[in-house]
Amino acid sequence: MNSWVPAQVFAAHVRWLVAQTAVPWRVIAVLSGVSSRTIARLVGVGAPIRRIRSIDATRLIGIRPEHIFATTTTLVDATSTRRRIHMLCTNGWSMDHIAGFLGAHHRTVQGLANGDSTTCTLMVRLRAMAACERLQIPARINAPATGSPHVAVLTDAA
Repeated sequence: MNSWVPAQVFAAHVRWLVAQTAVPWRVIAVLSGVSSRTIARLVGVGAPIRRIRSIDATRLIGIRPEHIFATTTTLVDATSTRRRIHMLCTNGWSMDHIAGFLGAHHRTVQGLANGDSTTCTLMVRLRAMAACERLQIPARINAPATGSPHVAVLTDAA
């Protein structure tokens, strides 16, 4: 059975992370392993939330700006990101729109899409995951992953 804790402190923490890092809340959801529905409600999208599961609270409070910044220099295999870029294109996103959401130069995204780049930063992967989740494009996710014990990443088999 889940235990619950008041959400107010964790809502403030998520808003603070967004303000400190300029990373969208959806990316924080993917990074923390907390559902985007919970994070959305914490930041004021949809119905307000008064309590969250203690496991989600633990995951959120463990995320610090330095963890988020570290994802911008951590290199990972780009296979799953390439697949996600293709799925985003299939769903009508232009390369420029994808590049903007991923926070990457359009040439970088093109290199990922055509297979010239075999690695990308963990942040690019997380942003691609968040974009696909936003469009409700299904993906298989394993958690925890490398780095933070709270990071959820896509397996390259997905």
